[in-house]
Amino acid sequence: MAPGGGTVLKYETLEGGILRLIIWGRLDTESVGACWMEVVDRIVGAKPQRVEVDAHQMGGCDGMGIALWQELKVRQQQSRGEFHIEGLRRELAELMRETMKETGQ
Repeated sequence: MAPGGGTVLKYETLEGGILRLIIWGRLDTESVGACWMEVVDRIVGAKPQRVEVDAHQMGGCDGMGIALWQELKVRQQQSRGEFHIEGLRRELAELMRETMKETGQ
């Protein structure tokens, strides 16, 4: 659960051009709508070689959360960067793989 009960995002800049995004709480229509531009702008503006998402504390996500991951992955691919999510619950990882396969990503 996120500190205070909401969705919390934390960014860390690591050596080697890595930007880490740590998520507490849910990524759903309500929370993603409020943070989509912040997340995309922050990551695109940083131009990292690699984006690492730490989803160990993520409580879940819906289609909007998956859409955000897809957007970040596509933007990283366009800039020849890497995108990696760690700690994603198995059922969410499977849903994300299926969604990305269906959309050709």
